[in-house]
Amino acid sequence: MNTLGSCIFCSAAGPFDRDEHPIPESLGNDDQVLPRGLVCDGCNQYFGVKIENPVLSSPPFSIERTAAAVRTKKGRLSSHVDKRVRFFSSRYWDKVIFAADDASQLPIIERPDGSGLLIVAPPPKYDELVGRFLLKMGIELLATSTTDVRSSSFDSARQYARFGRCNQKWEVAYGLYPDRKDLLVEKREDEIGPLETRQIYRYEMGGMADGRIIFCFMFINHVFATCLSDDRLGSYTEEFNRINGFSLVSNLKK
Repeated sequence: MNTLGSCIFCSAAGPFDRDEHPIPESLGNDDQVLPRGLVCDGCNQYFGVKIENPVLSSPPFSIERTAAAVRTKKGRLSSHVDKRVRFFSSRYWDKVIFAADDASQLPIIERPDGSGLLIVAPPPKYDELVGRFLLKMGIELLATSTTDVRSSSFDSARQYARFGRCNQKWEVAYGLYPDRKDLLVEKREDEIGPLETRQIYRYEMGGMADGRIIFCFMFINHVFATCLSDDRLGSYTEEFNRINGFSLVSNLKK
């Protein structure tokens, strides 16, 4: 178990000189920073390079960040680049600049209305990286509450997030919120013209009747859920699907 003043992931006594954003700056979080003394510089650097960078540079995050004109940590506009296709920000919501060397070779699914869906596949074992990414965010956000995040209840989650140690595949559920228009929070006009405020991300944390603590994270209209106190979601996915108008699918069912 960690002791007070030690890193909540690796138990190191420091140093704690780096700012730690529980939700990455590259997802639009430019103000929420953890108090010093929770995440050491070594874990801060590890998560940034080994977890956040590959997750955020792959779809769906890379494409959605580009479409929403979310800037990177260095202040640059986001983009998605792989061997077949490239997306660049137009600076307008849901409008991107698209480029491909050979568009005829792209995996496009034609729809009845004559338009098409471009399928951009994530890299191998991406769901494992996403699971560790979610646990990192969830544990850090939990540390801002009254919950004792250093409790042994979260040891499995912190070990998997930081070191990838897990006896079995950690469960992550994923779904798409169907109505992107609901992301429009406010619309107004000033002397420049119309201004719109849209939701980029949100999260929820809650306890289940069986004691599991669930972390649900939504980026644009992509919804992810995992458990912070167990490697299984238990009845959460079933209950979520029962009360919502769309479904989450577990990575264990792929």
